[in-house]
Amino acid sequence: MELYLNKIGGVAKGGLARAGELFAGGCEHADAVVEELLERISHGVLANDRRSAVNALRTEVTESRKAEVVLGHVGLPILFTVLREEREDLEMVRGAVEALFNAVIAVPTHIVECNNPCHVISELFMCEKEKVALLLSLLDEEDFYVRYHAMQLMTALIGKAPSGCFQNAILANPTGVSRLMDMMAEREVIRNEALLLLSKLTKSNEDLQKIVVFEGGFDKLFAIIKDEGGSEGGIVVQDSLELMCNLLHDNLSNQVFFRESSFLQVMPSFLQLRASSVDAALSVQKTANLLHVLECLKLVCATTLPTKERMCNQTVLMQKGILDSLLPLALHSSCPKVRANALWFLGDLVAYHLENQNLLGNATMEFNDCQVLTLSVIMNLVLVASSSAHGMAAVHVLDCFCHQNLDGQLLLASTLMPISAHNETVQASWQTFGSQLVSVFQGHAKKETMGSACRAALVLQLVLANNVRSKERMLQIELEDTVTSRDAFLLHKCGHFLQLAASMKDTGNMLQAAMLRLLLTWLCDCPAAVSNFLGRVTHLPLIVELVNGRGSNDVHVMGFASLLLGVCIVHNQTVGVLDSVSVMDVVLERVGLSDFFSNVENLMSSQYMQAALANSRPRIIQGDHTEALWTFSSESMAPEIQAASEYDFTFAQWASGFGKQLQQHMVIVYSRPKQVLFTSTKGVWEVGEDTDTPASRLERARALITAQDMEMAEIRARSASLAGQLLELTKGHAFADSEKPENLGSELASKEACMEATVAVLENQSKSKLINFQQDSAAVSMEMTKAIEMAQVEAIQANAIAQRHESSLQSLSEAYNTLELEVYKHEEKERKLEARLVAAEERVETFEIAQHVTRFDALSAEALATAREEAYNLAFDSINMKMESSRKDGFEAGRMEALAEGESEMNDLLVCLGQEESKTERLRAKLEEMGVDVDSFLECECDDEVLER
Repeated sequence: MELYLNKIGGVAKGGLARAGELFAGGCEHADAVVEELLERISHGVLANDRRSAVNALRTEVTESRKAEVVLGHVGLPILFTVLREEREDLEMVRGAVEALFNAVIAVPTHIVECNNPCHVISELFMCEKEKVALLLSLLDEEDFYVRYHAMQLMTALIGKAPSGCFQNAILANPTGVSRLMDMMAEREVIRNEALLLLSKLTKSNEDLQKIVVFEGGFDKLFAIIKDEGGSEGGIVVQDSLELMCNLLHDNLSNQVFFRESSFLQVMPSFLQLRASSVDAALSVQKTANLLHVLECLKLVCATTLPTKERMCNQTVLMQKGILDSLLPLALHSSCPKVRANALWFLGDLVAYHLENQNLLGNATMEFNDCQVLTLSVIMNLVLVASSSAHGMAAVHVLDCFCHQNLDGQLLLASTLMPISAHNETVQASWQTFGSQLVSVFQGHAKKETMGSACRAALVLQLVLANNVRSKERMLQIELEDTVTSRDAFLLHKCGHFLQLAASMKDTGNMLQAAMLRLLLTWLCDCPAAVSNFLGRVTHLPLIVELVNGRGSNDVHVMGFASLLLGVCIVHNQTVGVLDSVSVMDVVLERVGLSDFFSNVENLMSSQYMQAALANSRPRIIQGDHTEALWTFSSESMAPEIQAASEYDFTFAQWASGFGKQLQQHMVIVYSRPKQVLFTSTKGVWEVGEDTDTPASRLERARALITAQDMEMAEIRARSASLAGQLLELTKGHAFADSEKPENLGSELASKEACMEATVAVLENQSKSKLINFQQDSAAVSMEMTKAIEMAQVEAIQANAIAQRHESSLQSLSEAYNTLELEVYKHEEKERKLEARLVAAEERVETFEIAQHVTRFDALSAEALATAREEAYNLAFDSINMKMESSRKDGFEAGRMEALAEGESEMNDLLVCLGQEESKTERLRAKLEEMGVDVDSFLECECDDEVLER
């Protein structure tokens, strides 16, 4: 003990020396006071003196910042000794804990960070994990204040210690989390501190999250929320929900347990508002509670979860009727934050879940005193929302509804219909989803309506994305009368908006980008839309002008226009003047391949495209940049910001792959002429039907040569065009050495290299085709000779195989005949054995029947004789008695009467005997039917009678 105290004294002296060096001008008094108090605590004899020193030290630390510094450097070992060895003196322990807590929570602003007492205490705790165990052991004390201040001290240390250190110290203690969970059953003050401590501990620590859940964390949290009044409760409910969010954050096992234990099924009830609170302003605490509930629900429906678990959570929530409480929050809540978060969660609830998407599509709600589809209300919010948060959240809902929902997209597309003249004054709330979109395009492109047009184009992209049926359906939508208007159809109206935006110069860049992005989505993978778009003669020149940067030199507009031309080339199945080759010729003559691909490369290298590729989120919303759609101001926004809302991961991924596909497609089309009679020499020399003669084959060969000559001529013409373009490019940049810009050499060299590479590819392909034709012509005869030789070899091999097969077949036939003979013999033996078996069974049955009948006859005769003898005896006795009586009355009369009566009684007995015999026969037959052995039965009866006698 003395050695330990000496060591503490050495530390104290060294700490005081350092503190003196730091505060030589103003903390001598504080050093002296703290040193004296620590001396009394460590070496004091009287218990009361030591208690008073601890209380004085606590007061000094509370009132003096300099005392905190000295305590942080000097007094910690002494206070730890008090906590370890003076556990029976609760007053000293309480004072030591309070002193440590006061030293940690107060951060002197004039102290260097490394000398901050809270950091000194935290580092000391982290260096020795026994100190954390010492604090945890204080939770077992009966004193309320000791436990309370111990909880406060640990909560304060978490924020001061390095990241994860305190959590690791808690995990190192086997009963650490269990003790903290026990504090949630204590009085409210300690319970609330336990909530705060566990919230900080479980943040970004998966192991602690699992242990807390294993210790019954969800049960205790829901019990606390219920006791505090649910979502209508106070700050304790907010702390409980915050801890619940931490337990669910990035922890799949906890989320599965949360659902399987029926906690998820209770969450929709937390979103229910009282009838008086729907339209009334929400309190700050109610708003905080609802936001935490929505955050918990978003965690279990996040698109980053495994598909199976996410869909299970979405299904459970929808089955519990969460839409009934969620839609009022999303569309009627008076709090902007609650509305935005509710809309975001509504999108996550239906994302990638077809059944939930259908339920949302069929959901209705009351809006402006009428029942309307929920999607129509959300569409109205997209168009008229003044807040970017609401608008982005509403677009997110529509995006999640349309994603991988082909029927839902087609349903929304079918609602697009023009508003008639007598309904122009109808309010937006009465319009359908499609009518609200159409109303935007029926107007004129003005500076004031650019924001609405861009948002409408964004929604149309969602309805058309990856759905050919929707694209073809919307091609038939007429916005105006086709007789009086040239831009009656929706696709042509988009082109008209694009043309008007181009005339607005810099102020129309955002609308140009939005319309080009919409046209890219519409025309991609839809040849009918490409044909319809190119059918209007003004569209192709307009796109070419945008590619050349004459309407706007914005890199986004030029890049989108170049991609749109590429779509018109790749997905063009038109036959005639506007086929893909014609569009490519326009690009070659009026734009140039180098400038065309340069626009695509500049677009791909822009910071917003790179940010979209790095985001790896296949959704349309891209955070702050989309805010430009709701805060449109061309004077305050740069062109780059205006176009930034058109980028998302899906589009960026498609654009990066489409650029390579476009280059390959253009090379293939350039190397193949428009009119191709034969694509190969296959079939020229092959022998076909009987009418196929050498003369006809020679005629086909001549036609093939003629077609390839035409191909060579066309390829040479294209090569000459490319060479001329390269020459013009070279002349256009021909400057004197003094007039050349510094970077012109590299630019010219790159363009010349690109053109020369294209020409070289085309020339090599034409030469290779000619060489291939000559090689094919020479190889045909060799192939025919080889074919004849192979046919002869195959014929010899076939004859040998046929002979082997014939001998094998003969052997099999002989073996089959032998097998049939053996089978016939076995069948004969089987029939004879069956006949003998039947005869034997019949003889056995006949013998048994005869034996039974003989036995029965003998028994029947014996029984009949016995019955007759008994009847005669009875009759004789009766007659004797009557004769004796008749002698008294008269011998003669009595004798005659007795004889008559005796004869009648004898007849009656004989009748009864016959009846008994018939009954016996029937009984015998009945017993035999029942399977009873009659002989054995009668023998047993006879034996019983003998025994009775």
